[in-house]
Amino acid sequence: TPTPTPTPADTLLARMLLAPGTYSTAFGNFGNTGARGLVGSTTATDFNVTLTRSGGRLTGATPSGGVVDLPDLTGTQGDSGLQQFNVTGTGPQGAVSGPAFAGRNDFVAYLLGVGGNPAQPSYLFAGTPTTSNLFSTAATDVRAYTLTKDPIQNVAVPFFNPDLYGTLDNTNQTNLLIVERAPYSFKSFLTWTDISGAGSSQRSATFVTAGGGTTDANGMTALSSRRRGSFRGAADGPSFNMRGAPVQSLPGPDGYHAFGPNAENLVVGNGVKPADTFVDIPTNYCSYYTCPPPADTYIGDLNFGTVHVADLVSETPQSSLSRTTRTHDGFMVGLAEPRPEGFDNPYPVGTFTDPNFSIATDAASSQVAAVGVVSDFLDINSVVQRLELAFGMNNGDFGESAFVNDEFFGATYNSNLAKTRLITDDAQDVANTTDLSPGSYIVSGRAAPIPGYQHCTTCNYVDWGWWGTRVIADIADGSGTTRRDERVHMGTWVAGDITNPADLPTGMDATYSGTALANITKGGDQYIAAGNFDLSIDLDDRSGAVAISGLDGHSYGGTVQDASSATQALYSSNNLVGSDGLSGTLNGALVNNGTDPAAGTIGQFEASNVGAGDFVIGTFVGDRTSLTASGGCTSFC
Repeated sequence: TPTPTPTPADTLLARMLLAPGTYSTAFGNFGNTGARGLVGSTTATDFNVTLTRSGGRLTGATPSGGVVDLPDLTGTQGDSGLQQFNVTGTGPQGAVSGPAFAGRNDFVAYLLGVGGNPAQPSYLFAGTPTTSNLFSTAATDVRAYTLTKDPIQNVAVPFFNPDLYGTLDNTNQTNLLIVERAPYSFKSFLTWTDISGAGSSQRSATFVTAGGGTTDANGMTALSSRRRGSFRGAADGPSFNMRGAPVQSLPGPDGYHAFGPNAENLVVGNGVKPADTFVDIPTNYCSYYTCPPPADTYIGDLNFGTVHVADLVSETPQSSLSRTTRTHDGFMVGLAEPRPEGFDNPYPVGTFTDPNFSIATDAASSQVAAVGVVSDFLDINSVVQRLELAFGMNNGDFGESAFVNDEFFGATYNSNLAKTRLITDDAQDVANTTDLSPGSYIVSGRAAPIPGYQHCTTCNYVDWGWWGTRVIADIADGSGTTRRDERVHMGTWVAGDITNPADLPTGMDATYSGTALANITKGGDQYIAAGNFDLSIDLDDRSGAVAISGLDGHSYGGTVQDASSATQALYSSNNLVGSDGLSGTLNGALVNNGTDPAAGTIGQFEASNVGAGDFVIGTFVGDRTSLTASGGCTSFC
């Protein structure tokens, strides 16, 4: 690796980034680049500058002939942790002002706007470079970094543009977590979720980046992690699939991607050299929003960038965390939005009977992988029979994923596109097109839980979370091909160690209580709702009764019967009846808590009025509340 050229103590070598007037990326030609964030650079807008420290100021001339004159925030400021200042000064384009940050070891980041306008960025950052490989200690810690707000978007969550979403009123997020892997490699993870409002007034979003390290064009170790997630800004509108550029570290003036002897600070966002953008892809954008949208704005083409300062706040030995290598099976369900039919023609996807989902975590490699097969089991869509999805795995490796601990993990799509497939009603089996990578993601719901929208908080032996996808496939239609574009926004999944029927206690009845999470479409609105789950079951023959209640006014009840295989204790119901006039089915499994068999239960349920286009589909988790000898009456008798 290159060795930085030492500079005298009274000077500071910094990298400066300005917004170019226009720029081209793989997604197209962009104007008004400052308003959408930094989405590219030129030699005139991305350069190094040597600044002189004198009289509390940093001053110097830029290659283009402009000058820099800023308050000097190096020195002891920020030595105990990142500090924010509001500063004014001069940049090559004139007066600048805005937020600036001081960190340890003379790290500084000025994220200023020309004339105080954050949409005309004038950024400068510098510091003592991390000259060894990024996160190069032989220790195996989990590092936690806080992230500052992007000055242009000015929202609490990173890597997001809220223009088509609105305010984030009910949000939870993790820090940027770096999982060290000896020798000298790492995984990265960050997720956030927002569920604001309820029913027809709800908007929802979830985001995950799970990846790790890469080597840049100069041979330097860098952070690079795919951007995935989805959002719906209005219950009667389309969902948007988050994709585009990976989340990347931006190198400083010496080419190194971190600052400080212990990599205490980074600057992260979309790539600017070579240029790349974050992009949000909607279903049938013009059928809901006025089109054509304004040119040269995020709303015009949905491309943007963000920049954040990362600050190290903790290092936790992995040995002190609960990190279990395991494989759990379970259920994955959601509401699919098809194209060309449109987001207002959704159809439930899940399983006909048996578990349709499996997830594996690996503590040694700090990676996770999952597979799911979701079917149009009510035969609503006239083309799609099922989607086959892979997350994280690629040719035996765990691919784009990160496993931090038993509650914090996620994965994005498998980069082997042949592992993401669409199977049609007429038996065409088509891989995701090579034109566009899948929009798939999966993330643990315990990493950034939203109160009121969580599965059983006492059932830590069960995994659950959110998932989504965008599958793009070209289907033969007799006269050529039609491009299918199938989306799922914030579906739910549950998984556990399913009990072997041979391990069930005999002569016993059990009751379970817990939670239900569902995707609902009603009267043209799509939203997420949470409720209660109760089950009473004879463990010998798996007969009993089930109830789901409090699900945004939807309640269901029915009886269950045995549906077990030779190795999995399963039950089902085909007579769910709802207080809302909807009827449906349920599939469940009994799961172990370590050596305690049938300690809990997981499953999926659905209810529908196909003619009205009203569907409820979700998952449930229950914790065992009683275990009594058969013949003793419990609830639901």
